[in-house]
Amino acid sequence: MSNWIWPTESESWPTVKEKKVWAVGKKGKGKRVQKGDRIIFYVNGTMHFHGIFEVKSDWHDRITVWPDQKHGSEVLETGAEIDLEIIQLGYASVHKLLHSLNFIEKKKGHIGLYLRGTPMGPANSARPISQEDYDLIFKELKAVQTEPNFKKEKEKTDEPEELVELPDTSFEIEKLPTPDKKSIGDIFRDADKGIFAIPDFQRAWTWSRGQIEELWESIFRGYYIGSILVWNGRGKDLYSNPVSGAEKLSDHPDMILDGQQRTTAIYYPLKAPDRSLPNTDHPYLFFLDINALLDPSRPPTDIVSSYRIKKVERLGLLEQKTQFEKKLFPLSELNDKKYTDWVFDFYEYLMETERFEKETAKKYRSTLESIFNYVWSHFEIPIVKLPENLSLDNVVEVFERINSKGTRLDVFDLLNARFRIHDIVLRDLWSETLENQRNTLTWFEKFKNEKLPQYILQAMSLYKQGYSRRRYLLRLDESYTISGKFDKNEFEKDWHEMSKWVEEAITRLILTTSKGFGAANYDFIPYTTMVPILAALLRISDEKADRTKCLDKISFWYWNNVIDDEYSGSTDTAMESDLKEMNVWFEGGEQTVQQQIIPDNFPKSKSSSSIYKAIMCLIAKEGALDFVRDDPPDFSKLEDHHIFPKSKSKKFNTGDLTDSILNRTLIFEKTNRGISNKDPSAYITEIMNDQKITKEKMKERLATHLISSEAFECMLNDDFGGFIKAREKTIREKLESILELKI
Repeated sequence: MSNWIWPTESESWPTVKEKKVWAVGKKGKGKRVQKGDRIIFYVNGTMHFHGIFEVKSDWHDRITVWPDQKHGSEVLETGAEIDLEIIQLGYASVHKLLHSLNFIEKKKGHIGLYLRGTPMGPANSARPISQEDYDLIFKELKAVQTEPNFKKEKEKTDEPEELVELPDTSFEIEKLPTPDKKSIGDIFRDADKGIFAIPDFQRAWTWSRGQIEELWESIFRGYYIGSILVWNGRGKDLYSNPVSGAEKLSDHPDMILDGQQRTTAIYYPLKAPDRSLPNTDHPYLFFLDINALLDPSRPPTDIVSSYRIKKVERLGLLEQKTQFEKKLFPLSELNDKKYTDWVFDFYEYLMETERFEKETAKKYRSTLESIFNYVWSHFEIPIVKLPENLSLDNVVEVFERINSKGTRLDVFDLLNARFRIHDIVLRDLWSETLENQRNTLTWFEKFKNEKLPQYILQAMSLYKQGYSRRRYLLRLDESYTISGKFDKNEFEKDWHEMSKWVEEAITRLILTTSKGFGAANYDFIPYTTMVPILAALLRISDEKADRTKCLDKISFWYWNNVIDDEYSGSTDTAMESDLKEMNVWFEGGEQTVQQQIIPDNFPKSKSSSSIYKAIMCLIAKEGALDFVRDDPPDFSKLEDHHIFPKSKSKKFNTGDLTDSILNRTLIFEKTNRGISNKDPSAYITEIMNDQKITKEKMKERLATHLISSEAFECMLNDDFGGFIKAREKTIREKLESILELKI
């Protein structure tokens, strides 16, 4: 029995309540909700749950006409319906229960995402909620029987809006700190002394010299170039690096969360380090064109230019005399007011070499000194400092919100930065894992699964603290801290141990023996996201006296979750819930993992669906001998192909079952080319004649593809309909077999 949240429109709620029915607009879309389950209805726009119903029937054809367009009469022919029985009606406020409901993980922001239904399916990413959450909602529904004054969000009416009651506590909006202001000179000095630092999770400095030039052109034109956001975690949360080009790092630096590219683009031209620019093999020097600066008719793009160091040497631009002749000022002379000497020498050059009148030369000197002094000492940039006591997960959330690409930070990169303060480099541990774990290496390098290092951390967190969600991962080091001291040896030992179990999880996924799950081809793995929980369960089971029984329970859990699409969306909550249930079951407690019912429409499942992939895995486990070759197959070279050729679909009237899993299996590409334009009767007869094998021998070969004797006879008779019917029976029986608990 599962508990589901399902949203409905306010127009449809009376129909649900009075007729005690619920419907979907397309058959099969509600398959996860079964007879005996309980549905908690959330009415959109009210921020309230309105009732709990028990499902009293299987899904059947639609007979109810619904008032809203989403369940309108025009979709009755394709829809499905279930009968309900009221358990409890009432009004349970989401806001009141918010901080107690486990399925709503993020308590701030768009909590509606957890209440929004999947396409014609339940809310919460089509996942059931816990019994604890169910009990909370039930209790509140029972307690509140008076209908609140609902106002739909953004709904406009002619009636005046009632003012809400003030809360007991004072109401305050969290205020942003007042920005400090720092000059270009301040920013240079802070970067040079290591007061500014780059947290290790930040992407590398990427700006091109063109972007650096544009920034400095904006500075010299007095344009606003944005603010810099920093956080000082007092060195206890994240490892950080100096600004690119700097060598020092203070004990408690201000970590730049937003503005790294700009800060570095300010620092690099002023410092002129012997370090290549991003995506180049050369250091560059930046110069200010004095004529372009002083001529307002010249475009800003003429003001700053850059040259790689070898070209600077070739042009003689390291010599001050050449700089004066070309009217080019090195930006590296701006720092620490070295420009005063340069400008004075330029002033003398104008009088002595270019024969300027003293007063004229003096005006140029005064003008340039004024500009350079303004840029160095008075061009200010706002520096916003986040509170020092802000938690790491909140800091990460801030960073992600302001990240211009909207990219969610990788947990592994974040933790690599966090664990560096414990003298642990996760990237080094990961490199060791790749050296020692063959299948992990293959998944990472060949199949480009970059989540694998995170899977190890998730498995460790599940095993150590029972959680895999991001906010718990970010505090994983706390689980290895005793009396304020971090146990480095224990963590590294656990990493290496869990790396082995992640390897074991991958191995079991790809094995085609009785111990494996048959995903010999990477493309047929239903959910790679199951690796962390599978690794944790395998490690736990290895510690049990009845290990064999535990492994049987894991197999039961795995296949039923695959068929149920349990890991199709956000998986963290599912992993945590499954771990708790499996731990209880391992200890001899109640079995709560449910045996799934095979959906009637599985023959029409898409090739991307978990059930399609599961069936391909079962075919691999049967042996999947190639139609032509009778030796054990190299599964990495087998491909998913048609049995009744697609080119003959009109002849055999295959309809929408042309690409059905029932008409597909694993064979070599070369074999497929040989049979792709032939009737099954023709290519089977040809194979038997060429290889001089009996009909019985050919039957045995095709039986490794879950093709029964009856289905084989249909192939010989080119009977597509009969073949589909017979093969569906065989595959269904095989699915039912793996979904049974064998203990």
